[in-house]
Amino acid sequence: MDFNRLVAQTVTRAGKLMLENGAETARVEDTMGRIAAAYGVNSQVFVTLTGIFVSCGDAMELVRMKGRGRTNLSVVSRVNQLSREICDGKVEIAEALKRLDEIACTKPYPDYVMLPVRALCCCAFAYINGGTPTDCINALIAGIIMGIFLLGLSKGDVSSFMYSLAGSAVLAISALTLHRLGLGTNVNSSIIGGLTPLFPGLALINGIRDILNGDHICGSARLFDACVTALAVAVGVGAALKIWQILFGITLF
Repeated sequence: MDFNRLVAQTVTRAGKLMLENGAETARVEDTMGRIAAAYGVNSQVFVTLTGIFVSCGDAMELVRMKGRGRTNLSVVSRVNQLSREICDGKVEIAEALKRLDEIACTKPYPDYVMLPVRALCCCAFAYINGGTPTDCINALIAGIIMGIFLLGLSKGDVSSFMYSLAGSAVLAISALTLHRLGLGTNVNSSIIGGLTPLFPGLALINGIRDILNGDHICGSARLFDACVTALAVAVGVGAALKIWQILFGITLF
């Protein structure tokens, strides 16, 4: 195969792995350009949230991004480390492609690990928001219920908006039910702490970084995505609170 074609495939594969695992656009473009330059090939790279366009000499590659993958920053870190080794002249093109294939096979943390970690985060954030020990336990249990629900929801073809909306509603109903059963004194802290893992922190930060780096299109798109996710969380909680108020006639706030 033509050398330029190999470089184009390597560059594109690296960029795709980084973009779908949570890297900001500027980092992706910079890494791709450095890899091509390390192999002595003049390249042009254009990255958006929906596609990657690469030309290396007379070779061109186009990859369409089909939605966002599951964020895994360890993949981003491993691709960055590989690019540094390539720039130092330690990795040949064939080995680089092989290592990228190995990185692509990196498995995310299993659900039985993610579920308790998510619940512990809910518990910790409830404490940070002024919750008592019983409020933290409330958030912990509600976080487990929400996590199990979201695991089942993720098996189907559900939009990110509905995913966040449904998850926040289940969390709020769970926390309110536990509070009604006598677990906790400040349900506000339990709900806020439980919702924190749903907040789009990575999308928000990457959007700001992209805008500061001059990539206004991708940055604005990421910020808009973060705002839509935050809106979904707000709608889900608001709907749950309204339903609870109608059923029990209790004003919570």
